[in-house]
Amino acid sequence: MASKDLFKSSPIANVAPFDYPITYGVWNPDEHSKLPIGKKIEEQLLKSLEADDAYTILAKGLQVQENGITLGELDFIIKDHISDTIFHLELVHKFYIYDHSQGEDELSRWTGPNYRDKLTFKLDKLERHQFPLLHRESTLPYLKALNLDPSKIEQRLCFKAELYIDRTKERPGSHAHLEAYETGYYYRFEELESQLPDEAKYYVCEKRDWIKDESTCTQWFNKSQCIEGLQTHESDGRSKMVWFNQNNRSGRLLVLFNQQ
Repeated sequence: MASKDLFKSSPIANVAPFDYPITYGVWNPDEHSKLPIGKKIEEQLLKSLEADDAYTILAKGLQVQENGITLGELDFIIKDHISDTIFHLELVHKFYIYDHSQGEDELSRWTGPNYRDKLTFKLDKLERHQFPLLHRESTLPYLKALNLDPSKIEQRLCFKAELYIDRTKERPGSHAHLEAYETGYYYRFEELESQLPDEAKYYVCEKRDWIKDESTCTQWFNKSQCIEGLQTHESDGRSKMVWFNQNNRSGRLLVLFNQQ
């Protein structure tokens, strides 16, 4: 399974989309990595680009500081040998649910499953802070050390996401920039007993499993065991991911606890 690009065209002016595959890993119950998902995705992209003769990575995780204060970080600066260009790449990987009660338009209703961020907030940060960072005065010494001229550096965005919708509500409408796809459905915890099929098998994921391929899972449980397992997490209020397998077909869903 590969993560999907969220945008079919760039939502930010003068920033081109960078459609590059990032494949999810194999499920490993013995893994104990505590590395955040964002850093894991960065590592996966880094390894893929390093093995690709079309690109050379000139800098990664370039922190820009001013008077001892970190202003921000440039994810990647890359040489494209095919087009003979250099570009600054920002990488994003997110999980969003579509909540009809949030915002006033299609784009603003995509929110994080714990309601702590929104797609529109992330786009605003990219447009107002992360991409302009390349051209700030404080960034120039870092680029000069790499023999780079910021006026000759293009900017690109690799925005990967999983989108989950409420199956009981109207599907989201189309949007000029967004790809028309959904990864799966989300449910409130109290809905699971009535909504989940009894005959399917389930696996309650650790956070590290969210970027793993569910089809590689071999440790399935029945519906009752799944709900019991989720109950142990109910007190922390954080959304959980559940993989399911039915008729030899696997999929993924998100479970929300007492939110909104």
